Amino acid sequence: MNTTRESHSRGKGALKYELLLLLVSMIWGSAFVAQQIGMEKGLGPMTFNGLRFAIGFLSLIPVILWRKENLAPAEGEANLPCMVSVGAGLFLFAVCAVLSALCGLLFEHCSLSQIKAASGAIAYAGFMSVGIAYTLQVVCQKRCPPAPAAIIMSLEAVFAALAGYLVLKQTLTGRAIIGCFLILLGVLMVQLVPMIKKT
Repeated sequence: MNTTRESHSRGKGALKYELLLLLVSMIWGSAFVAQQIGMEKGLGPMTFNGLRFAIGFLSLIPVILWRKENLAPAEGEANLPCMVSVGAGLFLFAVCAVLSALCGLLFEHCSLSQIKAASGAIAYAGFMSVGIAYTLQVVCQKRCPPAPAAIIMSLEAVFAALAGYLVLKQTLTGRAIIGCFLILLGVLMVQLVPMIKKT
């Protein structure tokens, strides 16, 4: 009986993190649209990435400092692997920001007016895609079964196509629609087949 309850509890916990991974896929998919908007405003890809990773890096610093100050010692030890992963991601964001910005300065010609025109897209890509989505990915993938997590993350392409259709008015070819349908079908099968077997 206890084993059944524990299994049910783990299942509910995994579902929560799978839904959060779905949110991550939605954010990452829509970030392609943000980058496309940035390109349309005249920014080069390296300049855009340098700015987005700089914003992502800066957005995580308050979160890490807050957790460090507010977690009890026992909680801090339990969350140490997660914090190490987030810290490594923070370092990676800083490296990406610096290298991309250097490449942008050397090989691209962008003005402050272009950066200002694309500020909304840069802020979304930096804060949502880098700061929030990458952090959620680190947390959720540690608590989700690998197979459902991989399938859910593959939905990024579906959300990118939908965001392009809704925001940029891009057209979806028949092949693209079939591909989106197959990915969605795969996600449903991964989620529903284990539930059917249990019953």
